[in-house]
Parts: sequence; structure tokens; C-alpha cells
Amino acid sequence: MADYDARLPERLRSLSCNALVADLGSFTGPARHDHCTRLAAETAALLAEVLVRHGVAPARGTP
Repeated sequence: MADYDARLPERLRSLSCNALVADLGSFTGPARHDHCTRLAAETAALLAEVLVRHGVAPARGTP
């Protein structure tokens, strides 16, 4: 977890949800939807990298 926490600020301009979405308009708007989708993908990729770096291989058949 420490490795993930250390690398997360390299990928995000802030760790505050309010700061990340403040300038994206409507809560249900497409800009916020796109941003949050990219954010989820980026953090998932970081988690995968950290797990592999620490010897945790993904299970076979996992999407």
C-alpha cells in the first residue's frame, strides 16, 4: 500500500475529489463522466503495476 500511496501523486494533480472535479461542470455531465472514467482507469493501472512489482500475478481468466 505504501508503494501505491507514494506513486499516486505522480499520476493525479490532487488527491481531493472536490479539487479534481471542481471545474468540470454538471455532476451528471459528460466532462465529469469522462474525467472520472479516466481517473478510475489510471488508478486501476497503477494498482496493477504495484501488484506486479510486488510479485502478485493476476489470476488466469481475469478480465
